[in-house]
Formats: sequence, C-alpha cells, structure tokens
Amino acid sequence: SAEGIREMSPDEPVRVSPSGVEYFDTCGLGWFLDRYRGREGAVSAGVGTIVHAAFERAGDDASVESLAQIVDDGWTNLTFDVDWESRWRRSKVQGMLEKLISYLDHVRAEQRRRVAAEIDFCVEGESFVLPGTIDRIEVDSDNRVHIIDLKTSRNAITRDEAKTNPQLMSYQLAVLDGLPGSSADAAVQDRIVGLELAQAGLLYVGTSAKGYVVRIQEPLTAEQRAAFRAHLHEVAEGMSAAECVARLESHCVSTGYAPCRIHLVPAVTE
Repeated sequence: SAEGIREMSPDEPVRVSPSGVEYFDTCGLGWFLDRYRGREGAVSAGVGTIVHAAFERAGDDASVESLAQIVDDGWTNLTFDVDWESRWRRSKVQGMLEKLISYLDHVRAEQRRRVAAEIDFCVEGESFVLPGTIDRIEVDSDNRVHIIDLKTSRNAITRDEAKTNPQLMSYQLAVLDGLPGSSADAAVQDRIVGLELAQAGLLYVGTSAKGYVVRIQEPLTAEQRAAFRAHLHEVAEGMSAAECVARLESHCVSTGYAPCRIHLVPAVTE
C-alpha cells in the first residue's frame, strides 16, 4: 500500500536523515521498506531511548546508581508481553550503564568536558534537507571538538567502515557548517562553532565485549566535505526516484533480518 506516501514536487528538497543515508547506501529497497512499511521492535527502540536519556543527563558526577534511577523512572513506560522479558532486558541495560560510566571515567581522565547533549541541526543543500541530532559533543584541553553518537545495538561496525560512516560524516558536516538550524542556546553553540574537530565516534555499549567499544572517524578534509555534500545530492535523487535498487548479495540475501528479503522470494505457482 502507498498510503501515507505523498507525491513530491520536482523542486522540493528531499528530507534525508543521517541514519537514512547510511541505510540507503546499504540497500535502497531495504531503506524504502523500513521507512514506509512501519517499524518493528518498539520495545527495543524504547529501551534504546531510555539509555540515551540517561546518557544525555549524565553529569560530571554521574554514577551507575544515578543512571539506573533515570532508567527505572522511564522503565514503567515500556510494555512487555511477559515479566521475564522485562527483567532480562533490564539486566542487559545495567551492563550498558556500567559501560557508560567506564566511558565517562575515560573522558574525565582525558580532560575532556561535555559542552552539549542532544543538539539538533538542519543542513540544507540545493536538493536535500538533512536534519539530525548529535548525542554528545565534548571539548578537550586543546579546545578540539569530539562528536559522540551512542549506540545500544549488539553489533559494532568495523574500524574501516567507521572511516566513511555516513552518520558520522553528517554530524561532522553539521559542526563544520556551524550547526545550522539548531535550536540550542547561542551560548552553547558559541562553545562549539569555529573550534577544530578532533574526531567523531560511535560509542557502543550493547555489544558482547566486556567494555564499551568506540569506532572513530577522523576529521573530514575540505575535499571529503565537498564529496559528501555531492553524495547527499545523489542520495536525495535516489530517495525521490520511482525505483529503489536492491543490494542482493551484500544485504537482501546475506542479511537474515533484512526487511527486503521476503520481497525477493519468487511467487509460488501451482
């Protein structure tokens, strides 16, 4: 069904998101189905939102206990089919909180300070609009910016994949452009805009590793920044096209949970 999908004007900029760019690069068909069929995994998404809230509100004196209180306050808003699932997921989250505190201890040891959390932006191009939210921005003792995106997923991308990760590139572009469209206080933006970028990183706290896992992306060069803008234009054109490309070998067939897999099964005939 195409219900809820409206026809766009040819001159209307396409709204893309940092995660949407990453998914579209992986598989156009998978992106389309995920975007328009309705998302699954409401409980998992809710748990992730609660952990993000704890990370957002974590102050310099944060402890596992203080973060656990934030989680418990939001836990009652989640609906589980059975009690054991609630207990099982809550135990998993406890491990995530311990990893978060370990990360925050590392940040303090590195003499980095948080200057912003959940800071929004909206980068605009000729053919696209790229809104997003950066989970956390830190500044080190050399006044360099560190961009952090929190992940609660079980699997981390590889170090090589992080080098060209579209989400991190989107966040870098937003900071380098001066956080356009941000609703953050001017004083907060002033502490970030114009400073040198040190790195952007994905912080994983939900993997099977004993500690947190970080995947780093080095600062974009001027050439990489221009190339990524051009890529966003290509993505916007692809998202507004009449057809979506399915990446059979690299996604649809090889990835067991891909939403596009079922749509590639040949029809059964008598």
